[in-house]
Amino acid sequence: MFKRVSKLLPILLAILMVALVFAGCGRPEKADTKKDDTKVITLRLAHHLTPDHSLNKQAEKFAELLSKKTNGKVKVDIYPNGQLGGQRDLLESMKIGTMDMSIADTGLLANYDLAAGILDLPYIFKDTQHVRKAMAGEAGKILRDKILKASNIRSLTIVGVAFRGTILAKKDINSIEDFKGVKVRTPESPVLVQYFKAIGANPTPIPSGEAYTAIQTGVVDGMEGTPEFLNSIKISEVAKKQYETNHNMNCDSLNISEKVFTGLSADIQKAILEAADESIGYFYEISTKIDETNRKELTAKGVVYTKLDLAPYMKATAPMVEKFVKDNNAQALLDAIKKAQ
Repeated sequence: MFKRVSKLLPILLAILMVALVFAGCGRPEKADTKKDDTKVITLRLAHHLTPDHSLNKQAEKFAELLSKKTNGKVKVDIYPNGQLGGQRDLLESMKIGTMDMSIADTGLLANYDLAAGILDLPYIFKDTQHVRKAMAGEAGKILRDKILKASNIRSLTIVGVAFRGTILAKKDINSIEDFKGVKVRTPESPVLVQYFKAIGANPTPIPSGEAYTAIQTGVVDGMEGTPEFLNSIKISEVAKKQYETNHNMNCDSLNISEKVFTGLSADIQKAILEAADESIGYFYEISTKIDETNRKELTAKGVVYTKLDLAPYMKATAPMVEKFVKDNNAQALLDAIKKAQ
């Protein structure tokens, strides 16, 4: 028996050596690592808006620019219409890195650092160009740093979309007193909620995807928003009385999870920052025209626009602005915004 094993031993050793050679051929070498570097990186960018919304068009431009800057190495897949969740859900997922990117009203970022809610304060911006100048300067840097520190979410761009107004199904507004007790759907923005409380209304935070039904079923009397957003959800089917409270310059942020961002190489990080910055110019090229178009379309669908004397609204909300700035140590931020006019 021992002799038989002895004869087989050289053969077994030879087989083992061959197996080890082949096993060694299967190990990843440096060449394979280089191949991994050529793999396409896909980032998911989700939001609550429709595909034809100006902010989605900005997202598409960002994706196009990023692809060019990385020679196709980075691809951005965009998921509109709340396919992957509401604004708050997406932001929470970005905090832990399970969602790559999103677009969100800056008011929702105030849930992480209340100072971010300064952009929602009533009557602090003259127009969208004021927002653009402020966010490109000192105010924008202060704000983005605060958001990043508080939420682990990196704001890449902050743009001013348009002034928000208030649309109601049945209630007539002739003076600020008429807002008393009116149930107005708002996003989950602390500052917008405070605004409607200050003018005597009853703000009701509801996710954007449920706003239409809430008005239709009488859960709320109406909602607030920009002409573009209101038109995109077919608001004219359930409400036609539009009051130009102009209480807020709607600002939105294009965001990336800091956990995702720091996991990318330095050259890709640079390309993301550059693509985001360049997408701002494109956004402002198209946004003013889009706002005007949506106003005309809403009017054609029976929506009646009513201008208001805003002086009583400014007076009623001045204390909330002062309190906000004091409570959140935001005087330097407010001064930087005013300086950008």
